[in-house]
Amino acid sequence: MMAIARGCWISEPWPIAKASGIRVRIAASVYILTRPLGASLGDLLSQPVDVGGLGLGTVVTSGLFLAVILALVVWLTASRKQDAIVQAR
Repeated sequence: MMAIARGCWISEPWPIAKASGIRVRIAASVYILTRPLGASLGDLLSQPVDVGGLGLGTVVTSGLFLAVILALVVWLTASRKQDAIVQAR
C-alpha cells in the first residue's frame, strides 16, 4: 500500500496525471518497480554472510527498516508544516 501511495504522490505534480486512469497506472508501476528492490535489500541485510548477506538477521533488519520509515514520516511531516508556515506569510 505504501508504494501505491508513493506512486500517487509522485504523479501529483503532473497535469496529465489528473486523469484517474493514468494516475492508477503510474501508482501501479511504482509499486511493481519498488517492491523487488525492497525485498532484495531486506534479503541482503538479513541473510547470513556465508550465503552472501550482511548477517544482520531479520529482527535487526526489520528494526532498521522501521527506523528509516519513521524518520521519513517525521521529516516529511515537518517539511510540510514548514511549507504551510511559509505559504501562510
